[in-house]
Amino acid sequence: AQIDINTGRTITFLAQEILHRMRSISSLEKALFAEFRTDRAVMVLQSIPGLGMWGAVSLRIEIGEIERFSSAEALTAYAGLDPQFHQSGDTQQRRGITKRGRRRIRATLYMAMLSAITHNPIIAAMYERLKAAGKPSLVALTACMRKMLHIAYACWISDRLFDAGYEEARRAKQEQRHQSVQVEVPVPLIASTNCMRSNALTAPISRKEAKRRKAAAVPQTLV
Repeated sequence: AQIDINTGRTITFLAQEILHRMRSISSLEKALFAEFRTDRAVMVLQSIPGLGMWGAVSLRIEIGEIERFSSAEALTAYAGLDPQFHQSGDTQQRRGITKRGRRRIRATLYMAMLSAITHNPIIAAMYERLKAAGKPSLVALTACMRKMLHIAYACWISDRLFDAGYEEARRAKQEQRHQSVQVEVPVPLIASTNCMRSNALTAPISRKEAKRRKAAAVPQTLV
C-alpha cells in the first residue's frame, strides 16, 4: 500500500523510540547484573534451570529478604499463586489462584516456565503429568509456577544450589529411617511375658484378694 510522507515520519519516529527503549532496557539489565553479580541469593536462584540471570535478579528484587517468609506457602500467597476457594453451604469449589499478590513475580515465573518445561527435569515431569491428566495448558503452567516458587524458596532459605535429585534422595532417606524404627518384638520376650502373666495369675493369693478379683470379673449390670 502507498504511504504518504506524514505516515512515514510517524513510523520512523516510533521505530526510533522503540530502539531507544530497547537500548535503555539493555543498559538497565547490565547495571542490575553487575550490581547483583556477587549476591548469594541470585547465585542460588540462577542455579535453578529455567530462571536464568534476569529471572533470578527479578525475584531477588521483588521478594527482598527471604527470611521474612515463614514458609513456602507464605511466599506463594505473597505472589498471589495460592488457590482461591468459594464456599456455599457445605460445598467448597476451587477457583484458580487469588492473584492478590505481586503481579511482577507471577510475570517473571510465567516467562521462566517457557524454558523450565524443557530444561528443568522437575518442572518438565510435573507439566507432562498434568497434561496427561487432562489439565489445560494454562492450569498446568500455573501449577508449575507455584512449584518453581517452592523450589526457589527451598534453595534460597537453605542456601543450597539446585539439585534435581535432592527430593528423591530425601524421600528415600525418610523411607529408610521409617523402616529402621519398626523393630519387631523378639519371640522369647513374648513367651517370657506370657509366662510371667500366667505365673502371676496362678500364684497363691489370699481369700480377700480372690474375692476382689472375682467381683471385678463379674459384669456389674445390677446394683
